[in-house]
Amino acid sequence: MENRIITLVNRRWFRRCLLGTTLVISLVLTAFFGLRNVVLHRLAGPHLEAFRQRFGAVLTVGDVFFTGWATLHIDSLMLRPANGDTLLTLGRATVKPSFLKLVVGRLSPKEVVLERVDIRLARTDTLTNYMFLLSGSGSSSDSSRSTGAVGYAQMVDKLADLVFEKLPADLSIKGFRVAANLNGNRFVVSTPTFHLSDHETENSVFVTNRSVTVPLVVKGRFHRAHREAGFSVVRADTSKWVLPYLDWKWNASVSFDTLRFFMAVKPMVDQTVDLQGTGMFTGLRVEQRLLSDKPVVFDRLQGDFLYHITEEAIELDSSSIFSINSLEVKPWVRIEPRKPLKVAVELHKPWFEASELFESLPRGLFANLQGIKVKGQLRYDLSFSLDMACPDSLTFNSSLDRKQFGIVQYGATNLALINGSFLHTAYEQGKPARSFVVGSENPNFRELESISPYLRHAIMTAEDGGFMWHQGFLPDAFRSAVVDNVKAGRFVRGGSTISMQLVKNVFLNRNKTVTRKLEEALIVWLIENQRLSSKERMFEVYLNIIEMGPLVYGVEEGARFYFNKDASKLTLAESIFMASIVPRPKWFRYSFDEQGHLRDFLAPYYDFLAHRMVEKGFITDAEAAALRPDVKLTGPALGFLSTVDTLQDATSPGDSLLIFSHER
Repeated sequence: MENRIITLVNRRWFRRCLLGTTLVISLVLTAFFGLRNVVLHRLAGPHLEAFRQRFGAVLTVGDVFFTGWATLHIDSLMLRPANGDTLLTLGRATVKPSFLKLVVGRLSPKEVVLERVDIRLARTDTLTNYMFLLSGSGSSSDSSRSTGAVGYAQMVDKLADLVFEKLPADLSIKGFRVAANLNGNRFVVSTPTFHLSDHETENSVFVTNRSVTVPLVVKGRFHRAHREAGFSVVRADTSKWVLPYLDWKWNASVSFDTLRFFMAVKPMVDQTVDLQGTGMFTGLRVEQRLLSDKPVVFDRLQGDFLYHITEEAIELDSSSIFSINSLEVKPWVRIEPRKPLKVAVELHKPWFEASELFESLPRGLFANLQGIKVKGQLRYDLSFSLDMACPDSLTFNSSLDRKQFGIVQYGATNLALINGSFLHTAYEQGKPARSFVVGSENPNFRELESISPYLRHAIMTAEDGGFMWHQGFLPDAFRSAVVDNVKAGRFVRGGSTISMQLVKNVFLNRNKTVTRKLEEALIVWLIENQRLSSKERMFEVYLNIIEMGPLVYGVEEGARFYFNKDASKLTLAESIFMASIVPRPKWFRYSFDEQGHLRDFLAPYYDFLAHRMVEKGFITDAEAAALRPDVKLTGPALGFLSTVDTLQDATSPGDSLLIFSHER
């Protein structure tokens, strides 16, 4: 009986608690629905003002109100930096936010519908209307400038927070347009409708650049909490197109068939942000004159990367894998972009099948090697570091080792063609200037033994003293050349060996591109390591094709042009003069007065080269002691002499000869 009474009391207490709780909840909901717009304005006001202060921005918002359970409406929005052009205008937005985050004052949307979104990117010199979003400095005077001293890790972390926090799981845009005017370069990206559902999207996007509009299919997905995003871009038709911005920024025509990209931005830890992901192009086509004088085509280009971004540096982790067609490499790179620039690169690829390298060469980069067949294995090692504050500390080591390597079949070019007679075309500023036969059919061709030993030894000493012993490369010469160029702030010296100069002149045109040097190095390696030609024959061809003056090629033509004599008859003094002009053949006119006598400023160069020739055993001490720079023109070169007085300063030809001698 007593237990029954207790049970009845508990039931009455429970009903009263339930009734009271229901009443409280009802009152709270009634208050919320009645006062939520007032609360919204009170919450929105401080946050809008905080945004304005933090970013130095002008942000105006029309009417803001709730409907339904928690649907937020915004009628019109405009954003611009305090001293810049409008960045964003929005016609209307409907947002279903996360209720719990809204209660604590954070607007994190779950579903969003936008109408008439117009983004305008503007840049004039260093002034922009968008970089203020990354700075967050709160200074209106700097709000439209680039980030300046903001650390790279902070910049990436802020951008990731901004993007992932505000992206909803479900998004619908009716009328989206991004128009850019970057220092006069204009392009537009637009779509009539855009839908993102459950963190995934597939839409048609139209890119207009240089009055050509190309349809693309864009697929994507993202994860807000993990700060992960991925997308793919596929051309919807076969029309020719060019990516915007790159054509203006780097004068590069870039297009592709497919692009896939995934990236995860890890939270900042110890002032470091890790950026991990993968990217892949198929059918990538690049046209850029500094890269190559022909279109470069990559069938497949892929990278699986891990970047460590600190406040001062960007570092590519050595676990990253990059592949060009079927060739894979794992580089380590560290860059400190702020002045003084610091760069370090390490690349070590253990033994791999040589065919992987040659079959993966992109079309358009290595025209002479297209179709080449090889066997055996290769190994490559590279170490490079440069501190612009201390150029002398530069380190450079590069080696390509072989094991049972051999050429099975030549590609587009027979790399052994220099062993016989061949037609050679000389180039001037990238254009063919003159063609002639290199061989006994040419009356101006001279066999090695028919050339004055003084001239042979002077040119070898000046251009590449170790030619007969090295295998085509002198890393120390390259290092010294880079150091001198960095110190001068311009190109004043090359690091080419005679082998490299020979390959450049015989197999490549004179257009100075990044990839030409790569092809040059690879052909030199093949010729030297496979003994495709003897050193003597290589030097003989080199002496018969080098430029010696205006449309004057080969030492025999040079000897006739300057001294009206056969190349076998040249004296030591005449030979040293001819060696001096190899790096700058057209500067000869500054070396003589109007009567054709050698000017005095070349005397130090004569002493320098004669001393080196004695060291190498090419001439005796007595010959060097008797040497006088007493040279007089007696050939057609007399008619080309400049009437301008010689340059007796730091930029004079004489000083440059000392710079260019030895290594080019």
